[in-house]
Amino acid sequence: MPLGTILSRADEISREKKVVIHCKMGGRSSKAVRDLEDKYGFQNLYSLIGGIVAYMDEVNQPIRS
Repeated sequence: MPLGTILSRADEISREKKVVIHCKMGGRSSKAVRDLEDKYGFQNLYSLIGGIVAYMDEVNQPIRS
């Protein structure tokens, strides 16, 4: 969901399980989580720190022996 539409689509987000919100660098997902918590009282949302870029860097680390 684009950040500009996430508040109007809050009813599509589960309140029954943990939900990870993500974006490319982490800034927009952090804002989305804050906005959803503030406006709708969500307590089950998490932002992927550093976004997909940080996740990919972590996943692509060489295996250490």
